[in-house]
Amino acid sequence: MPVSVAGGAGATLTSAGRTLHRGAELSLRAESLREFAGITPFTELAGAWTPVARFEGTRFAYIGTGGSDVVGKVYGEQNGGGTRSRVSVTGNRLPYAPEYTLTTTLGARHRSGADLRVELVAISEQFGDAANTRVLVADGQQGTLAGNALWNVTANLPVPATSLTAWVSVKNLTDRTVVVDRTRGLLPGLPRLVQVGLSHGW
Repeated sequence: MPVSVAGGAGATLTSAGRTLHRGAELSLRAESLREFAGITPFTELAGAWTPVARFEGTRFAYIGTGGSDVVGKVYGEQNGGGTRSRVSVTGNRLPYAPEYTLTTTLGARHRSGADLRVELVAISEQFGDAANTRVLVADGQQGTLAGNALWNVTANLPVPATSLTAWVSVKNLTDRTVVVDRTRGLLPGLPRLVQVGLSHGW
C-alpha cells in the first residue's frame, strides 16, 4: 500500500496488514451475427465492483498537530517527539481502492481485418490516505481522488500484400486532467497521448 513519507516529498510501500476485500467482476462481449457493408460491429464490457476493501487488523494513522508537521495531515508513523495524534483506521477503506471500475468498448471490424475501437474507462472516487480524510493540505499529499471517465480510441489497418498492420492509438482523447496520485503530491495523469506504429505478424 502506498503511503506518504512523513516529513518528506516521496513515497514508500508499506504492508496494510490484515485486510478484507469483497466484490464481483464482470466481463461481456457481444458481436453482430451479420455484416453491414463488410463491417461487423461489436461491444465489450469489463468491470469490477468492490464494496468492501477495508483494514481488518489493528492499525493506526497519525495526525500532525504542529511543529515540523502539517497540522491535520495524515502520517503513516509517529514522529520522534511523539506529538502526533494517533487514530485507529481499522474498518476504514483502503487508499487507492475505488468501489467501481468500468471499461466499455464500442467497435467495428471490417472483413479486410481493419478495425476501430472507442473505449470509455471510468473509475469511482478513491481515498488518498488510511484515515479516509477529505481534508486537503498544501503539499497535495492528502485528500480524495475524484472519480473520472476517460475516452480512448484505437484503429488498426492491415497493409496490403504484407504481414504488417499500421495502427494509431489515442489515449485520453479529450485531454482531460485528472489526479491519479497524492503520495508524492498532487500528480496528474497522462495528457492526451497519440501513438502510431507498425506491427508484424508471423
